[in-house]
Amino acid sequence: ELAPVGSWVGLRSAPPMYSASTMHRVSMEQQGGGRQQQNFGTAGMGMAGATGGFAGGQPRGIPACGALEASGGFPCLGPGAMACNGCSTADAGAGIMTLVGTGVGDYVAETTYRYVGNGHGDLHFVDAKKSYKSYISYVIGGLGLLLVVSIAAVLLWPVPAASTTVVKSIRPQKKVEGLTGEIISGRKTCLFWGDPHVKTFDDARPSFYGDGEFWIVKSDQVHIQGRYKGTEYTHGLAATNKLMIGGPFIENHVIEIEPMLGGQGMIKIDGKQVLKHIMFQYDLNGDHGGLATIRYDELGDLVDTAQSEYPRNILHMNMPLGISIIVNRWDNYLDLQIEMNALEGGQDGSCGNYNGDASDDTTDQIFKRVGARVAPADLLFRHQSDPELSPEMDEMMHATCPAETMLNGGEACRSELGASATDLQIKVCVFDQCFGTNEHALQTAKTFASAPEG
Repeated sequence: ELAPVGSWVGLRSAPPMYSASTMHRVSMEQQGGGRQQQNFGTAGMGMAGATGGFAGGQPRGIPACGALEASGGFPCLGPGAMACNGCSTADAGAGIMTLVGTGVGDYVAETTYRYVGNGHGDLHFVDAKKSYKSYISYVIGGLGLLLVVSIAAVLLWPVPAASTTVVKSIRPQKKVEGLTGEIISGRKTCLFWGDPHVKTFDDARPSFYGDGEFWIVKSDQVHIQGRYKGTEYTHGLAATNKLMIGGPFIENHVIEIEPMLGGQGMIKIDGKQVLKHIMFQYDLNGDHGGLATIRYDELGDLVDTAQSEYPRNILHMNMPLGISIIVNRWDNYLDLQIEMNALEGGQDGSCGNYNGDASDDTTDQIFKRVGARVAPADLLFRHQSDPELSPEMDEMMHATCPAETMLNGGEACRSELGASATDLQIKVCVFDQCFGTNEHALQTAKTFASAPEG
């Protein structure tokens, strides 16, 4: 039997229960000069507790080791573990375990233990050291899994059946002279510039100086409207302030174009801002393919060459029915050029009726055909603007417009604008009746602006 010095305790097991897959063989010596005892039985040297344990197979007759480990413990056990000059602690291979005791003992194979302590040591469970390489592999594996999941989500994400817009950058091009695209035989041009000067498809020169929303081109298929508003430079005479394009020919999408407005002006499609920067192209698609291409650049001729010293911001729109529109965006107004064939079923508006006769494209005759302003029910704009009549315009009208023209103009405007028209709306309409044939009304307005008060 062994002297009761030191003890072995396995993790979560009570003495004399033992559980181990491999044990370090060490010697045991009672501290303070004690003695060690060995017992070699017929079955070999072994170790057993009162309630069971295990016995090892030290062959009978082999002398005990004379040298002991300084750390204390018990003699070496197992074949090949003895040496004349001391006990070796080298692993001699797997030991053989057998059940002993009264039948309540047992053994199981578990992880490695090591002997600790100084004569009264204990066994503690030692965690295997984890390599940093394993953590790296976990991280790499996790990132790889995340990448695979992300790619799968993108590929499997539902895509709308049809897209209505495509925005793409365009490369710088050579200077384009005049309109882009093929010139179709028979097409004519309508021009708007300044305050606003107008040249109709039939080369007439009507003028529209009052504020409000006007038809530029009106037909069953094509709806082009303009908002005309006065500026400080024009002494209240209107210039083209905003352009709206819609109608069945572009499947009732609405294109909205504003001046630069110090960088705050926008280009919108169906109320959503597009083409925020120059040198981009916007493709408007419909149910059956492409509808329109809108290119935004600084190329091409200006409608009003007097503005050539300023930076250019030009929209080129190629649309169905062979319609091409160029818009020059200035800080507080627009110049535009519309080129097209005469539309089937007829057309009218500020650009005239395109019938080859310039004489019927006067301001008052256009008003009689399509109305002095766009009716509220037909507006592409979200609301009607509030008109203004500058002091210069008011004084100019009373001083130079014949009384009969003013009277007849008032009656016509009330009829064309409807019963809901305000007095101010009627006044700005009458101004157009008085001066619609005067291309240079601005020069007259300036004289009233400089006239002394009283």
